[in-house]
Amino acid sequence: MSDEEEFVPYNSDSDGYSGSDDSDNDALSVDPDLNTSIAEEVPVVDGTVIRTVVYMGKDGTEWKNTPIVPNAQTRWPNVVTLPRNSIPETQNVTSPAEVFELFISRNMLSLIVKYTNEEGKRQRGASWIETDHTEIKALIGMLVFIGAQKQSKVNLQTIWDALLGQPFVRATMSYNRCFQLLNLLRFDNKDTRPQRRETDKLAPISELLNLHISNLQRYYVPGAT
Repeated sequence: MSDEEEFVPYNSDSDGYSGSDDSDNDALSVDPDLNTSIAEEVPVVDGTVIRTVVYMGKDGTEWKNTPIVPNAQTRWPNVVTLPRNSIPETQNVTSPAEVFELFISRNMLSLIVKYTNEEGKRQRGASWIETDHTEIKALIGMLVFIGAQKQSKVNLQTIWDALLGQPFVRATMSYNRCFQLLNLLRFDNKDTRPQRRETDKLAPISELLNLHISNLQRYYVPGAT
């Protein structure tokens, strides 16, 4: 018990708490051998007031009818503080799109475009409509949006539904084109994958992953600002 807490003795012969009735007294009846006090009244979100009752045991141990809320705030010695915009390349970044391009850089998009078009031609031949940087960025942004809406497990047809779906995704691209891109999306040269897989278990994504890790190491510094 902290020195700042002031307990009001509970008097079973009086009305007890402000606004209490007989049902309250019945609910708070305790062993007469215990020294009982009211510590505080704590309002909760729905407006209900929780009365914290402290029971003093014969050995001096204090028991409360409400759980102790731990202080989850990080201790200040463990917080790393850095000056804002300590990385020169980020000083002029002002929009979410510019932040996106720092981590999903143009060379990463070029890699996705190249290998996806190769796979599209391999599977669909002359009927394949080549993708480009703009369409791949739109696809990634749309997937991020769907995830932010917590619809990652919703059927794609439902997301494109005119009544139940998202107008944003319908305005970005058609359902058929999105489904086609997701099926043909590639991040490596499929012809050389078996050889690379002998020494690299992440062969299908390692080239793209290494570029992304390089961007993170260059532009992202963990810490509080």
